[in-house]
Amino acid sequence: MGHGGLGLASDAERGQAGANVRLLLAFALIALPYQASVALQERFAPESPAGPALMLVALLACLPAAWIVRGSRFSAFGLGLKRGWWLLLFATLCVAFLAKLATILAGLWLGWAVTSAPSPLPDAVGIAALLAITFIPSLVEDVMTRGIPLASRLYRSGLLRFAAISAVLYTANHLWRFDWGVSEQVRLMCMGLAYAAACWRWRSLWAAVGLHWGWNLANALSGAVWPVEWADETAMRLAAALVHLAIFAAIALLPGRSRQTELD
Repeated sequence: MGHGGLGLASDAERGQAGANVRLLLAFALIALPYQASVALQERFAPESPAGPALMLVALLACLPAAWIVRGSRFSAFGLGLKRGWWLLLFATLCVAFLAKLATILAGLWLGWAVTSAPSPLPDAVGIAALLAITFIPSLVEDVMTRGIPLASRLYRSGLLRFAAISAVLYTANHLWRFDWGVSEQVRLMCMGLAYAAACWRWRSLWAAVGLHWGWNLANALSGAVWPVEWADETAMRLAAALVHLAIFAAIALLPGRSRQTELD
């Protein structure tokens, strides 16, 4: 009986090791084209079409990554189309959109940001382009930094552990911004905490995608319609960090469904 117990333990350990290897492979499959895309767009060749093309490659890589993790079950990343998924996406998108606009207005009022003359409203094609260029990178990064932790069942360890590990992963994923200063790393950590909390609360990546996409979309739309420049970058980054900490706290304190809810 004792030997059987040891055998079972060994099998369980081998199974967990295999699952961890699959998660790492899935992460690498997405991260390599994603990081190459960001490197080109932010550092080496901003005008090159190769950057956006590689982002599309990273998006497509999410499909085989889901197969690697759990035999083609895309819901492993929390992207299942369960009842109400679109409402969760829309609600969190609106929250982030309003939070971003409030941050901009506060920055203008406090003198941390300045604005130039309003620009003409973008046409339908321009709006569609903004929707795409903000949604696709947000979704890909959410799969890497929150969907894969969801697939690993890390959420079983509780909100704080899940959010902290996911936020560190999210911050580290912005390796091309490591030289932007401490304030940028603080901002990214706080954003990561808020988005991970939404993911943990509803066991759905759509909640994180809504917050992440909503923030980026509000930033892009405001820049296209009424350009804003930061007079004090550090203050604006810390303001964004505080807003996301408030979102994190609000989500953490929500009286939601049982915390034992499992991911499909």
